[in-house]
Amino acid sequence: MGKTDLKISWRAIESDNEREMLIAFRSWANNNNINVETVITGHNLTAFDLPKISNAFIRHRLKLPLFLLPSLRDETKNEIVDTMKLAKTYTMEHRDDFAISLDTLAGILNIERPQQAMSGAEVPAAHERGEFAPILIYCCIDTETTAQAAQLMLGIANI
Repeated sequence: MGKTDLKISWRAIESDNEREMLIAFRSWANNNNINVETVITGHNLTAFDLPKISNAFIRHRLKLPLFLLPSLRDETKNEIVDTMKLAKTYTMEHRDDFAISLDTLAGILNIERPQQAMSGAEVPAAHERGEFAPILIYCCIDTETTAQAAQLMLGIANI
């Protein structure tokens, strides 16, 4: 999907429902060295993804994965890199925008992206129809773009 030194391995786990999926995710997160040294990175992560994931665990009355547990001590929390927030420091045109799309950020940073077959807004309907392959492709493209954006903006890119 692009040149990067970042190693991403993909593993899809089939679940019958959201609760089973959350339990599998928690098990994976807790058993794969996601610890205080892990940098949690995403686009609009702090305003969307982390609250949605945390709320799903709470709604199902499940324990949170360790990395999502609230902490009273800063030294026990993961570093979080939200590329949407970080992007506002790299552009005068968008610094006051409420949100910057990942497509806009890719354009600002000159990151090539393949044409997407769907948008994030279309994922729930595609899921309902059982169209999982396009969802996985969409997620892979967005994850790769987010990884490249984070590397570039944090000055660790080897691109």
